[in-house]
Amino acid sequence: MALASAHDTLVVALRVQRPLLGAARGGDAEAVEKALVQEMERERADDRAHWEPLRRELAALRKGARGAGG
Repeated sequence: MALASAHDTLVVALRVQRPLLGAARGGDAEAVEKALVQEMERERADDRAHWEPLRRELAALRKGARGAGG
C-alpha cells in the first residue's frame, strides 16, 4: 500500500489491468486481499484455458505412440 501511494501515476495507469492497485492506493487492506484472490483466480482460469488444449494434444500423442509400438 505504501508503494501504491508513492507511485500514484503508475497506479492510475495500471489499475484497469490490476484492480487491486486501486484498493492498495486507498489503503484498504481487506479490499487488497479480496482483489488479490480474484486476480489469482483469473490467472489460474487463464492458465487452465491455455494449457488444456495442449494437454489433450499430448494425451493424444501418447495414446498414438502406445498404439503404434504395441
